[in-house]
Amino acid sequence: MVPTDSRAGSFLSSTFILLSVAWIVYLCRVYTRLYIVKGFFLEDIWITVGMTSLTIFAAMVPVQTNHGGGAHLLNITNPEYNIPRWGHAFFVAQQMYVVTLFGVKMSMSFLLLRFSASKQLNWVLYGVIGITTGLTIAFTLWLTFQCSPVPAQWDINIKGDCVSRNAYVTSVYILSAISATTDIVTAVAPVFVLRKLSLDRKTKWYAAVTMGLGSAACVATLVRFKFIRDFSISEDVTYAMVPLSIASFIEVSLGCICASLATLRPLIQRILIRTRKGHSFEVGSNADDAEAVSSYDSLQKSWNSHDVMEVDELSATRSHSRPGA
Repeated sequence: MVPTDSRAGSFLSSTFILLSVAWIVYLCRVYTRLYIVKGFFLEDIWITVGMTSLTIFAAMVPVQTNHGGGAHLLNITNPEYNIPRWGHAFFVAQQMYVVTLFGVKMSMSFLLLRFSASKQLNWVLYGVIGITTGLTIAFTLWLTFQCSPVPAQWDINIKGDCVSRNAYVTSVYILSAISATTDIVTAVAPVFVLRKLSLDRKTKWYAAVTMGLGSAACVATLVRFKFIRDFSISEDVTYAMVPLSIASFIEVSLGCICASLATLRPLIQRILIRTRKGHSFEVGSNADDAEAVSSYDSLQKSWNSHDVMEVDELSATRSHSRPGA
């Protein structure tokens, strides 16, 4: 007897809850950059790329569930019609996973480069950027051309030559291993950038919380390894892929969230200032923006306002990066 349970509901809810949180934090980042810091940097452009691809990733989830994603394969009605459409959406989601991961890694790397005063560290970060770029291109091509013709990947009505599932799983493991190596570099790099700075207790707590969120993303990556294995040995692919996809979405969405949370301290400071004064929150209040910036000077007299306002971003670069949807 074929089980009748479905994972579609949990797939949809977890995806769009995380997407909503990611967009709220991202929009707060954009506000902070444009109206308080008054600058939009290269790392902000890259995280925007990541958020765009994350949204496309999420948009593929209802397409998958509408065509059998989350249901047991034998329970899918009209499989000749639905399975190819599920497979195509899953294919697009995998590609968007890789692009989102790329955007997060590039955002963190360019943020570190903007603050690094060490030539050696700069070369290491350029190496991370080069490896990440090459890996992303290679894996995107691998995902795209697993079958000849390409649509044979998702359309069971098309006959084609495809790599084995074991080859696919092996490539995902290799990708994850190399990605994890670059993660270690971007996790350690902020230590070298920040070690000579004297941080007050509040800043240290803020950094600790942000780094802790990054650790949660690392846990999602480790859990994902198990789901990769489960997916590789299961014939019930539309059901087995849901835990893997959820773990992948948690991983990249937490990356986007952590990368944006790291930039929000100026906004939090501005809100506290206006709350203390009993004013309404208004966009473009230059006096309060100036006070929000200058208030950082009181935390550490040896820094100028721009240094203190941005240093929190560095702390969160220990919090993420990693890829397979």
